[in-house]
Order: sequence, then C-alpha cells, then structure tokens
Amino acid sequence: MLLLSQQLDRIGEAASAEIQAMQALAAEVHEGQRPAAMYLFLACLALFLGSTWTLAQSITRPLRRLGGSITSQAQGQLAQVIPCQDQQNEIGEIGRSVATLMNADQGMAAQRWIRTNIAAISGELRPAASFTDLSQKLMAGSDQ
Repeated sequence: MLLLSQQLDRIGEAASAEIQAMQALAAEVHEGQRPAAMYLFLACLALFLGSTWTLAQSITRPLRRLGGSITSQAQGQLAQVIPCQDQQNEIGEIGRSVATLMNADQGMAAQRWIRTNIAAISGELRPAASFTDLSQKLMAGSDQ
C-alpha cells in the first residue's frame, strides 16, 4: 500500500509540475499575443470610425445642399434647381417632394397674377357704356 501511495504522490507531483509548466506557457503566449490583439482592436476601431464618418457624410452632405436650396427658394431665387432629386433613397424623395411643392407654388403664383390682372382689367372695362367706349378703353390700354 505504501508503494501505491508513493507512486500516486509522484504522479500527482508530475501532474502538478506539468500544469504549472502549461500555465507558464499559456501566460507567455498570452503576453506575446496581447500586442497583436491590441493592434487588431485599434485597426477595427479605426475602420469602424472611418465607416461611421463616411456614412454620416453621405447623409448630411446632401441634406445640407437640399437645405441650402430650400433657403434660396424661400429667399426668392426660384430659378435654382432642387438638388438630390435623382437619388433613389429618402433624400431623393425629399428633393422630389420639394421640387413638386415649388412647382405648385409657382403655378399658384401665376394663377394669382392672372386673377389680379383680370380683376383690374374687368374693373377698367366695366364702366364702358357702349362698344365705342369699350374699344377706346381697350386701345388706350394697349398704348401703355
């Protein structure tokens, strides 16, 4: 029994020494891989930040152009073309909607001008008592 106990103790000591050797090797490998893992992490972080910045710019740049165009239109520069209408995304949809709104506004302005001038002309021609008066007023108006 003593012999068996001694053999088990030796096996336990050998296993313990082997475990310590493996732990030392694992710590050495860990320390050796740490800089590589840190470089990989920093590279991934830089790639993520670059991608995020590029994505943000692809959204904000067209929106700034569209906002500037809307501001110009509001200040009376109606001949300016609305940008981003050709994009097949939400920004393009906003651009097309703004262009539709501007066209409708210009159409309504033209209708207001026509109504105002028709009312003014009607007001001038209404007091004419005869066709002669009417023709004189029409001829007087065409000389202006």
